[in-house]
Amino acid sequence: MQFGKFVTYHGAEVIEARDNFNYSRSFLFNYAIPFTHTGFLVGYTFSPAFTANLYAVNGWDVFNDNNRGKTFGTSFLVTPIESLTMNLGLMYGPEQSDNSSHDRFLVDWVGTFKATKKLTFVLNADFANEEKDPLNGGKNSRWYGVAGYAKYDFTDWFGTSIRAEFFCDKDGVRTGIPQNLTEITITPEFRIVKNLLVRPEYRHDWSNKNGFDSKNTAFTKKTQDTLSVGIMVTW
Repeated sequence: MQFGKFVTYHGAEVIEARDNFNYSRSFLFNYAIPFTHTGFLVGYTFSPAFTANLYAVNGWDVFNDNNRGKTFGTSFLVTPIESLTMNLGLMYGPEQSDNSSHDRFLVDWVGTFKATKKLTFVLNADFANEEKDPLNGGKNSRWYGVAGYAKYDFTDWFGTSIRAEFFCDKDGVRTGIPQNLTEITITPEFRIVKNLLVRPEYRHDWSNKNGFDSKNTAFTKKTQDTLSVGIMVTW
């Protein structure tokens, strides 16, 4: 049981960078799902192959509720074989300020397959719908996407991860403009010592609209390239 503020159970990626395959976050992490909830959660492990969670929370990323309704959710973790884990998450409830009549629905699915000791695949899919969204002129809005990950550990101290994803924000309520986003990210990982991770990364983003900033001017490019280096010390 959990009571208070806790991290969402949705999505393949988490807030702590060291626990992800890549250093940057996916579009699905940033736009498709919530980050945190405040409320009550109860979970039970029925067997090594099946765990279920139920929760009632104030909503998406709010501490104090912004309306009189509650958001309800559930997640089911299934491990049919040792190398395969699947998690299905659902959420339903009102998220608009001072409006408890119009609900938001989210379905999130994550599958993890450990093909070998060194090779792991992850697939994440999200779909969401909001009723009479004021950000969409009072019409229903939808967003959805899919992300695939692969990680291979060449040695005990070196590995590489690749992420490719697609995110559709056709109504522009999540990213600011109606657009389809695609990205591919390559992230080598160097485990220098036990508590030190170094992740250089190259990322290329595409949009079918002018969705990226250029020279301090908003939304003037259809592509974006990013080079970064993440250095993480854990304890």
